[in-house]
Amino acid sequence: MNKQILFLLRAYNDIDHMTPIIYKLNKDCPYINIKVLIYNVDEDYSEDYRIRFLDKLNIPVVHILKIVNTKILPVKIFLKSIKFIKFYNRYNPLRIIINRIFIIPLRKILIGKINKINPEDLINDIFTSNPNMIVFDQASNSFYNKLCHYSKKYKIVTVSVPHGHNTLANELIWSNSMDIAYNTSKVQRPTIYDYVIYENSIIADRYLKMGIVSKKQLRVIGSTRFSSEWIKIIDSILPNLHLPNLDNK
Repeated sequence: MNKQILFLLRAYNDIDHMTPIIYKLNKDCPYINIKVLIYNVDEDYSEDYRIRFLDKLNIPVVHILKIVNTKILPVKIFLKSIKFIKFYNRYNPLRIIINRIFIIPLRKILIGKINKINPEDLINDIFTSNPNMIVFDQASNSFYNKLCHYSKKYKIVTVSVPHGHNTLANELIWSNSMDIAYNTSKVQRPTIYDYVIYENSIIADRYLKMGIVSKKQLRVIGSTRFSSEWIKIIDSILPNLHLPNLDNK
Protein backbone atom coordinates (compact mmCIF):
# COMPACT_ATOMS: atom_id res chain seq x y z
CA MET A 1 0.00 0.00 0.00
CA ASN A 2 0.98 3.67 -0.48
CA LYS A 3 3.35 2.78 -3.32
CA GLN A 4 4.26 5.45 -5.88
CA ILE A 5 5.69 5.00 -9.37
CA LEU A 6 6.85 7.65 -11.84
CA PHE A 7 6.98 6.87 -15.58
CA LEU A 8 9.05 9.03 -17.94
CA LEU A 9 7.76 9.22 -21.52
CA ARG A 10 10.31 10.65 -23.95
CA ALA A 11 9.11 9.62 -27.42
CA TYR A 12 6.20 7.97 -29.23
CA ASN A 13 8.03 4.62 -28.88
CA ASP A 14 7.96 4.97 -25.10
CA ILE A 15 4.26 5.83 -25.08
CA ASP A 16 3.68 2.63 -27.05
CA HIS A 17 5.74 0.46 -24.68
CA MET A 18 4.77 2.01 -21.34
CA THR A 19 1.03 2.63 -21.75
CA PRO A 20 0.18 -1.10 -21.54
CA ILE A 21 2.35 -1.41 -18.40
CA ILE A 22 0.64 1.58 -16.79
CA TYR A 23 -2.77 0.21 -17.77
CA LYS A 24 -2.02 -3.22 -16.28
CA LEU A 25 -0.60 -1.79 -13.05
CA ASN A 26 -3.59 0.49 -12.67
CA LYS A 27 -5.97 -2.41 -13.27
CA ASP A 28 -4.34 -5.01 -10.99
CA CYS A 29 -2.90 -2.66 -8.33
CA PRO A 30 -5.26 0.34 -8.10
CA TYR A 31 -3.73 1.34 -4.76
CA ILE A 32 -0.45 2.30 -6.49
CA ASN A 33 -0.14 6.02 -7.14
CA ILE A 34 1.04 6.24 -10.76
CA LYS A 35 2.12 9.47 -12.41
CA VAL A 36 3.59 10.19 -15.82
CA LEU A 37 6.17 12.81 -16.75
CA ILE A 38 6.51 13.81 -20.41
CA TYR A 39 10.20 14.47 -20.98
CA ASN A 40 10.27 16.08 -24.43
CA VAL A 41 10.87 19.74 -25.22
CA ASP A 42 9.36 19.55 -28.71
CA GLU A 43 6.18 17.55 -28.03
CA ASP A 44 3.41 17.62 -25.44
CA TYR A 45 1.59 14.51 -26.83
CA SER A 46 -1.72 15.92 -25.55
CA GLU A 47 -3.52 14.75 -28.70
CA ASP A 48 -2.07 11.24 -28.67
CA TYR A 49 -4.83 8.63 -28.30
CA ARG A 50 -2.82 6.64 -25.73
CA ILE A 51 -2.25 9.70 -23.56
CA ARG A 52 -5.99 10.38 -23.75
CA PHE A 53 -6.56 6.77 -22.71
CA LEU A 54 -4.39 7.32 -19.62
CA ASP A 55 -6.34 10.46 -18.89
CA LYS A 56 -9.56 8.43 -18.88
CA LEU A 57 -7.93 6.10 -16.35
CA ASN A 58 -7.28 9.20 -14.18
CA ILE A 59 -3.52 8.77 -14.50
CA PRO A 60 -1.96 12.24 -14.02
CA VAL A 61 0.28 13.27 -16.94
CA VAL A 62 2.65 16.20 -16.32
CA HIS A 63 4.85 17.87 -18.93
CA ILE A 64 8.42 18.80 -18.01
CA LEU A 65 7.91 22.37 -19.26
CA LYS A 66 5.17 22.91 -16.67
CA ILE A 67 7.67 22.13 -13.93
CA VAL A 68 10.39 24.39 -15.32
CA ASN A 69 9.94 28.07 -14.44
CA THR A 70 8.80 29.23 -17.88
CA LYS A 71 6.32 31.99 -17.00
CA ILE A 72 8.20 34.56 -19.07
CA LEU A 73 8.80 32.16 -21.96
CA PRO A 74 6.16 31.60 -24.69
CA VAL A 75 6.05 27.80 -24.28
CA LYS A 76 2.60 27.33 -25.84
CA ILE A 77 3.59 29.40 -28.87
CA PHE A 78 6.84 27.43 -29.06
CA LEU A 79 5.03 24.06 -29.18
CA LYS A 80 2.45 25.34 -31.66
CA SER A 81 5.22 26.70 -33.90
CA ILE A 82 6.88 23.28 -33.99
CA LYS A 83 3.60 21.68 -35.08
CA PHE A 84 3.03 24.46 -37.62
CA ILE A 85 6.37 24.14 -39.45
CA LYS A 86 5.95 20.35 -39.78
CA PHE A 87 3.43 21.05 -42.55
CA TYR A 88 6.27 22.53 -44.65
CA ASN A 89 9.28 20.72 -46.06
CA ARG A 90 12.67 21.39 -44.51
CA TYR A 91 13.75 23.69 -47.36
CA ASN A 92 10.71 25.95 -47.13
CA PRO A 93 11.85 29.57 -46.40
CA LEU A 94 9.11 30.13 -43.81
CA ARG A 95 10.09 26.98 -41.92
CA ILE A 96 13.78 27.93 -42.00
CA ILE A 97 13.11 31.47 -40.69
CA ILE A 98 10.80 30.37 -37.84
CA ASN A 99 13.21 27.59 -36.91
CA ARG A 100 16.33 29.76 -36.79
CA ILE A 101 14.86 32.92 -35.27
CA PHE A 102 12.45 31.44 -32.72
CA ILE A 103 12.48 27.66 -32.21
CA ILE A 104 16.21 26.85 -32.02
CA PRO A 105 17.15 29.69 -29.59
CA LEU A 106 14.17 28.98 -27.31
CA ARG A 107 14.82 25.23 -27.37
CA LYS A 108 18.37 25.84 -26.10
CA ILE A 109 17.04 27.98 -23.25
CA LEU A 110 14.44 25.36 -22.26
CA ILE A 111 16.92 22.46 -22.37
CA GLY A 112 19.31 24.51 -20.24
CA LYS A 113 16.56 25.10 -17.67
CA ILE A 114 15.65 21.40 -17.63
CA ASN A 115 19.27 20.36 -17.06
CA LYS A 116 19.43 22.71 -14.07
CA ILE A 117 16.39 21.17 -12.37
CA ASN A 118 17.10 19.82 -8.91
CA PRO A 119 15.78 16.22 -8.79
CA GLU A 120 14.37 16.80 -5.32
CA ASP A 121 12.41 19.83 -6.53
CA LEU A 122 11.17 17.83 -9.51
CA ILE A 123 9.94 15.00 -7.29
CA ASN A 124 8.29 17.41 -4.87
CA ASP A 125 6.39 19.02 -7.75
CA ILE A 126 4.96 15.65 -8.77
CA PHE A 127 4.64 13.71 -5.49
CA THR A 128 4.41 14.68 -1.83
CA SER A 129 7.23 12.22 -1.08
CA ASN A 130 9.81 10.18 -2.97
CA PRO A 131 8.33 7.51 -5.27
CA ASN A 132 9.26 3.87 -4.75
CA MET A 133 10.20 3.43 -8.39
CA ILE A 134 11.05 5.47 -11.48
CA VAL A 135 10.58 3.88 -14.92
CA PHE A 136 12.72 5.11 -17.83
CA ASP A 137 13.19 4.08 -21.43
CA GLN A 138 16.49 2.45 -22.37
CA ALA A 139 18.39 5.68 -22.97
CA SER A 140 21.08 7.69 -21.27
CA ASN A 141 21.30 11.47 -20.96
CA SER A 142 22.31 14.01 -18.34
CA PHE A 143 18.75 14.42 -17.04
CA TYR A 144 18.26 10.65 -16.65
CA ASN A 145 21.70 10.30 -15.03
CA LYS A 146 20.90 13.00 -12.49
CA LEU A 147 17.60 11.31 -11.58
CA CYS A 148 19.34 7.93 -11.24
CA HIS A 149 22.00 9.33 -8.90
CA TYR A 150 19.24 10.88 -6.80
CA SER A 151 17.37 7.56 -6.81
CA LYS A 152 20.40 5.60 -5.61
CA LYS A 153 20.88 8.10 -2.77
CA TYR A 154 17.28 7.70 -1.58
CA LYS A 155 16.92 3.99 -2.47
CA ILE A 156 14.38 4.54 -5.24
CA VAL A 157 14.31 1.56 -7.61
CA THR A 158 15.11 2.48 -11.23
CA VAL A 159 13.82 0.37 -14.11
CA SER A 160 14.27 0.83 -17.85
CA VAL A 161 11.83 -0.69 -20.32
CA PRO A 162 12.23 -1.20 -24.09
CA HIS A 163 12.31 1.86 -26.32
CA GLY A 164 11.91 -0.15 -29.53
CA HIS A 165 12.13 -3.61 -31.09
CA ASN A 166 15.33 -4.90 -32.67
CA THR A 167 14.90 -8.64 -32.13
CA LEU A 168 16.49 -9.71 -35.40
CA ALA A 169 19.14 -6.96 -35.59
CA ASN A 170 22.75 -7.96 -36.00
CA GLU A 171 24.94 -7.71 -32.90
CA LEU A 172 27.03 -5.15 -34.75
CA ILE A 173 24.30 -2.53 -34.44
CA TRP A 174 26.45 0.54 -34.91
CA SER A 175 28.48 1.28 -38.05
CA ASN A 176 31.68 1.74 -36.02
CA SER A 177 31.21 -1.30 -33.77
CA MET A 178 33.16 -3.93 -35.67
CA ASP A 179 33.88 -5.63 -32.35
CA ILE A 180 31.00 -6.51 -30.04
CA ALA A 181 33.17 -6.37 -26.91
CA TYR A 182 32.41 -3.25 -24.85
CA ASN A 183 36.04 -2.33 -24.07
CA THR A 184 36.98 -2.06 -27.72
CA SER A 185 33.81 -0.72 -29.34
CA LYS A 186 33.31 2.12 -26.81
CA VAL A 187 29.89 2.75 -28.25
CA GLN A 188 27.53 2.28 -25.32
CA ARG A 189 28.41 2.25 -21.63
CA PRO A 190 27.00 -0.18 -19.04
CA THR A 191 23.50 0.81 -18.00
CA ILE A 192 22.95 2.86 -14.84
CA TYR A 193 19.53 1.39 -14.01
CA ASP A 194 18.84 -1.18 -11.28
CA TYR A 195 16.82 -3.35 -13.66
CA VAL A 196 16.53 -3.50 -17.44
CA ILE A 197 13.54 -5.22 -19.05
CA TYR A 198 13.77 -7.02 -22.38
CA GLU A 199 11.07 -8.59 -24.56
CA ASN A 200 12.96 -11.86 -25.12
CA SER A 201 16.19 -13.69 -24.35
CA ILE A 202 17.67 -12.96 -27.81
CA ILE A 203 17.92 -9.24 -27.06
CA ALA A 204 18.86 -9.80 -23.41
CA ASP A 205 21.72 -12.16 -24.30
CA ARG A 206 23.09 -9.70 -26.85
CA TYR A 207 23.26 -6.80 -24.38
CA LEU A 208 24.66 -9.12 -21.69
CA LYS A 209 27.43 -10.20 -24.07
CA MET A 210 28.23 -6.57 -24.91
CA GLY A 211 28.64 -5.72 -21.22
CA ILE A 212 25.78 -3.20 -21.21
CA VAL A 213 23.85 -5.13 -18.53
CA SER A 214 24.69 -7.73 -15.90
CA LYS A 215 22.69 -10.88 -15.12
CA LYS A 216 21.54 -9.24 -11.89
CA GLN A 217 20.08 -6.29 -13.80
CA LEU A 218 18.25 -7.93 -16.71
CA ARG A 219 14.70 -9.26 -16.70
CA VAL A 220 12.84 -10.89 -19.61
CA ILE A 221 9.05 -10.47 -19.39
CA GLY A 222 7.88 -10.63 -23.00
CA SER A 223 6.35 -7.88 -25.10
CA THR A 224 3.88 -5.52 -23.49
CA ARG A 225 2.46 -3.93 -26.62
CA PHE A 226 2.05 -7.23 -28.48
CA SER A 227 0.35 -9.10 -25.63
CA SER A 228 -3.11 -10.46 -26.45
CA GLU A 229 -4.74 -8.42 -23.68
CA TRP A 230 -3.27 -5.12 -24.86
CA ILE A 231 -4.06 -5.80 -28.52
CA LYS A 232 -7.75 -5.94 -27.59
CA ILE A 233 -7.47 -2.71 -25.60
CA ILE A 234 -5.60 -0.77 -28.26
CA ASP A 235 -8.00 -1.95 -30.96
CA SER A 236 -10.82 -0.33 -29.00
CA ILE A 237 -9.04 3.01 -28.52
CA LEU A 238 -7.46 3.46 -31.95
CA PRO A 239 -8.86 6.61 -33.60
CA ASN A 240 -10.64 6.33 -36.92
CA LEU A 241 -8.38 7.03 -39.87
CA HIS A 242 -9.81 9.04 -42.75
CA LEU A 243 -7.47 8.90 -45.74
CA PRO A 244 -7.89 11.60 -48.40
CA ASN A 245 -9.43 10.61 -51.71
CA LEU A 246 -6.96 10.58 -54.59
CA ASP A 247 -7.93 12.27 -57.83
CA ASN A 248 -7.69 10.54 -61.22
CA LYS A 249 -4.20 11.94 -61.80
